Amino acid sequence: MSEFIKNDILFRLFYKEKFNRVEWKEIRLGFKIIVKFEEDVLSFIK
Repeated sequence: MSEFIKNDILFRLFYKEKFNRVEWKEIRLGFKIIVKFEEDVLSFIK
């Protein structure tokens, strides 16, 4: 979990000035889905 938080912070800093609020929410959601288990991703798509 701490590894994810660290990666999320780096991700946030890296993309901070490239996206507005709405786009950031979408990107962050996609980033969270990537680190989930495959079955969770598949169930989310359905």
